[in-house]
Amino acid sequence: MNGQSTPLAIAGAILIGAFPPLALIGVLPSSFALLAVTWAFTRANEPAPIPAMAFNVIWILATDTLVAVGLSLAAGLGLYEPVRILWYQQGLSVPGVVVISQYNEI
Repeated sequence: MNGQSTPLAIAGAILIGAFPPLALIGVLPSSFALLAVTWAFTRANEPAPIPAMAFNVIWILATDTLVAVGLSLAAGLGLYEPVRILWYQQGLSVPGVVVISQYNEI
């Protein structure tokens, strides 16, 4: 199920404004999950084949990396402010979170 929920979670975060549209590049590696998802739905009672496990690891690492790249590019280009700063501007607080920037403790 993870092969489907992660791209949906990324798209949902973009739709609600928590992620910038550039974070959508994080769904590109989803094709690597195909082998693992196919195995899970067809032969889950058998041991997982090594290639399926390898592609699952590649998919997870590539997705995380590309989401981080998308967030970094958007922030670097001034297209995205981290959510915690937006919360601060709206007067909301997050207990225990300290932002080291022009903003003081949130």
